[in-house]
Amino acid sequence: MKYWLIPTIVTAGLLLGVATFLLPQGGVIILLLLLVFLLWRWAWTEITVHELATHLSRGETLNKLEVSHGAWGRLCHAVNNLVQQQRLFQRSRDLLPSLPEEMLNGLLEGEISTGQTTQVATVLLLGYQPSQAATAREIAEEWKRFAQLVQQAAAPHGALVQRCGDQLLLVFGLGRQSLSTPGLRSALETLRILLTSPYSDRLQMALSAGPLLAGAIDGLGYGVIGQPLTRAQHLLGRLNHYAAYHLLCDEECYVGLRQLGVDVRPLYDFDGSTLYGVQLY
Repeated sequence: MKYWLIPTIVTAGLLLGVATFLLPQGGVIILLLLLVFLLWRWAWTEITVHELATHLSRGETLNKLEVSHGAWGRLCHAVNNLVQQQRLFQRSRDLLPSLPEEMLNGLLEGEISTGQTTQVATVLLLGYQPSQAATAREIAEEWKRFAQLVQQAAAPHGALVQRCGDQLLLVFGLGRQSLSTPGLRSALETLRILLTSPYSDRLQMALSAGPLLAGAIDGLGYGVIGQPLTRAQHLLGRLNHYAAYHLLCDEECYVGLRQLGVDVRPLYDFDGSTLYGVQLY
């Protein structure tokens, strides 16, 4: 039983016993009803506060409470403000890039700087062509399912995921600067999951690596800029000229992929530059 219930029942019993000798029978009944009501009200308040504390500690979404008068009303008002802030935070999370949980906690606790820092990472740029016969709503739903699959595949590797127009950008290896090509193995494992999905035949992919400027910009959230992004966008645009490949990479990734035993072949572009086609099947 709750710590407050036993002394309350004992006190109520003593009061009822005294009232039995001092009050007429009708007065005892009224007193008994009053004690029952007070006990019920006390228990209801205790249980409600306990449930609120449990939901808040778990981070669960709450419904707003009806505000009454007195101390309980002030508590309800404070909880309603907290619920509103919780809803705004959850909605803002849907609008921001998908940050790895470890990175998000580091940013919120100040362990990771929100300022612009140069980091070496691997960039995977995904282009996806929805079904041509689909309606606008069906295309939006298909894109949503595809994006959810990408997030699920990339989440175990701590990748930053964000949308770039009609493409998805995944950045692997942020904060892992001990490797020559951070995140390349993680990007490769994510690619293999995507290539076994129902979306594989409509995927276009480009892989690049190098130094990126990572940080938060007020109003735009956390993101990256740099040459690997530019190279990945260029490679994705050239894929239409190499029908035998669904994935192109740059020279920085070429060396790392060869070390991982991946079949990578040099291709010569029209401007004399070298691209690399990757076979993962």
